[in-house]
Amino acid sequence: MSPQPNETPEFAEKQAALSKAINSTMAMIEQKREDLDCYVKENPDARRFDSDDPKKKEIEEEFHKWITKLNELEDQERRLHLGR
Repeated sequence: MSPQPNETPEFAEKQAALSKAINSTMAMIEQKREDLDCYVKENPDARRFDSDDPKKKEIEEEFHKWITKLNELEDQERRLHLGR
């Protein structure tokens, strides 16, 4: 009886790499969230939702970039488990 696709060494290797990438991406998201929180605490004008503060916008863009990366990695992980 041959092993299921999710029981192969290749699958385990891909899963481990994806897990590592997901964990490091989640750590970056948390770091960007902390950066934004600290910046807003130190800059009262940046607290407003409609703030045009360029540094705040830069941090938010980085945060969203990492969220997008996490979504892509999670999609890859789902496809891996579905065998695609």
